[in-house]
Amino acid sequence: MQSHLDEWKPERVEDIPQPFSIKMLREFLGTYEKQKKRACLLHGPAGTGKTSSVYALANELGYEVIEVNSSDVRNKAQIQEVVGQAAFQQSLVASSKLLLIDEVDGIAGNADRGGVQALAKIITQTPHPIIMTANKAFDKKLKSLRSKSLMIEYKEIPTTSIQAVLKGICQKHGIHHDETALHTLARTSCGDLRAALQDLASLAEVSGERLQGLDARDKESNFNEALATLFQGKPSQAKQAFDKTNEMPDEWLLWIDENMPAQYSITEKAAAYECLSRADVYNGRIRRMQHWRFLAYIVELITTGVSAAKTGPKDYGRYKQPGRLLSMWINKMKYAKRDAILTKMAAHMHCSVAKAKKEAPYLIHIAKQKKLIPHVVEALELEDDHAAWLAKA
Repeated sequence: MQSHLDEWKPERVEDIPQPFSIKMLREFLGTYEKQKKRACLLHGPAGTGKTSSVYALANELGYEVIEVNSSDVRNKAQIQEVVGQAAFQQSLVASSKLLLIDEVDGIAGNADRGGVQALAKIITQTPHPIIMTANKAFDKKLKSLRSKSLMIEYKEIPTTSIQAVLKGICQKHGIHHDETALHTLARTSCGDLRAALQDLASLAEVSGERLQGLDARDKESNFNEALATLFQGKPSQAKQAFDKTNEMPDEWLLWIDENMPAQYSITEKAAAYECLSRADVYNGRIRRMQHWRFLAYIVELITTGVSAAKTGPKDYGRYKQPGRLLSMWINKMKYAKRDAILTKMAAHMHCSVAKAKKEAPYLIHIAKQKKLIPHVVEALELEDDHAAWLAKA
């Protein structure tokens, strides 16, 4: 597995889905001589590309990287000896060098007393850039490092970005896969690209049969537990139960709408549907005004509100997967690529989406000609999956 991980490690900044963080780091290294702060502190959850982006940028900008792990320099004397020596020597193999101190938040405890202060002093004196990484950069003991460093945050990587990276690796290395299986890996990694790569490496071959069924079973089991809490437990426990499903509130609503009528009396249904109706009003406001703070109200209404509508605990029953509403959602997803293409057409033609929809048959006819489709893709800046849909339309 380790050989796969080494082989798949991102080597270019384009392969790391952290564009804003990498832009800041590139500007820091590119103008280091003019920087008032002589170090960078890259902080964020594990597996978000902190260390990889340092190596990728160093390769791009011609820096030699001298890496020191905080577990190897646990006290003042070791930091002065190892880090201090590396920080002041010139590179023998490149015109410039940078010092990378990985997991600097590992310098902790009584045995490390004086280590952070020693490192802070070296930062003010070294002629070379020092880049540190940390999962928890706002620990009190790191205050002296924060004040001398440019802070660059690395956020959790979105599921869609992780899925795109996994898909690229599968295509490049000829690994059999399907989109549903890759989405499962990406979603369960919780924003940790390294974890997703480790899962991919351990599976070696990602197949829908192996993961798709597993995902469906896990999802149904999670929702059964959440619905049991909603219908039998305290209202205050409902939201936390649905949070554990790792699905979006839109899907929570589908499961609740499917199963609530069989559990509640007429009076209880009226109160529950009042909550669902108010949630739908807030959902409409989000779509019209993009006021995403209303999402918190939606979550409380469809979980705590629906649970509070019952007069007492309900008997445990077999809960069903969503039917009618899920079919509507599937149909919507079916046309999502078409709608995305229409949106890009409208922007390119300076017209409404409705007008673009009327003109779409002409675009589809043009796309049938292999010589012309590359020009259409370039003009509309279509993604690969959108171009594939257009070619098959």
